[in-house]
Amino acid sequence: MTSKGHRFVLASLAVALSFANADISEAEVLAYEGFNYTGTSLDGQSGGGSYGFSDAWSGDVGLSNDGVSLDSDAFPFDPVGSRTTAKNSNAARSLSTTLDFSAEGEVMYLSALMRKNSTNNPGTEYLELQGFGTGGTIFKMGLSSGEQFNAAFAFEGRNNLVGTVVEDTTYFLVLKLVSHETADDELYFEAYGPNDTVPTTEPTSWLVSDSYATDLEFSDLRIYFANIDDNGEFDELRVGRTWGDVVPEPSSLAILFVGALAASLLVTMGRFRCKN
Repeated sequence: MTSKGHRFVLASLAVALSFANADISEAEVLAYEGFNYTGTSLDGQSGGGSYGFSDAWSGDVGLSNDGVSLDSDAFPFDPVGSRTTAKNSNAARSLSTTLDFSAEGEVMYLSALMRKNSTNNPGTEYLELQGFGTGGTIFKMGLSSGEQFNAAFAFEGRNNLVGTVVEDTTYFLVLKLVSHETADDELYFEAYGPNDTVPTTEPTSWLVSDSYATDLEFSDLRIYFANIDDNGEFDELRVGRTWGDVVPEPSSLAILFVGALAASLLVTMGRFRCKN
């Protein structure tokens, strides 16, 4: 193989690797919680592979303590650990990275698995993942009354009830937040059932879009259950800066492509060496 051919092969590998590295480096998972703990209470729990938090969980939310995670055909990750269980309870944990809604253009994404295992107290059930700060609850997503999904800024009794939450079904929830200094802050929400296809890139339209002007700082994640009678569950919480942080983009495909390309080019180089 000529020196020019070697240079071409090496250049091709460098370009492929640069694309793969660029895709991988975009990921910035700020916090993760898989509830990989032992015991029947979330109170005081930390570690277990979780990261991106500045303290332990505080509150009376229960744990399944069986090593069984929530999962769904639509869920794009491999779940670990157990899951939360609850009855009229809540628990909170502080994030190491906060979102200042008084700043311009800060973006944060959250995703989680949610399941409601039976219909009880219809119209008054609450199964929510909430964003909390020093001024109280800032936003919420999950199930809020009426057997429907809800995602909204938590001010002035705001709700955006959409779709239907089917019992004994695990849903993959995704939330996007955008802060603004003077304009209204933005909230976007999607829910994916087991038969849905989760897009690898951010959707152009969302199930819920909401806006509200607040200057509070989102600093704590809170799991909130009310009138749910031990049938509410959350699992696999993720916080990031991009859609790809909380919903995997095809980085793995890029890595596979690079590996295949490298192998093919190396074989080609070997054949040329044999001929020469």
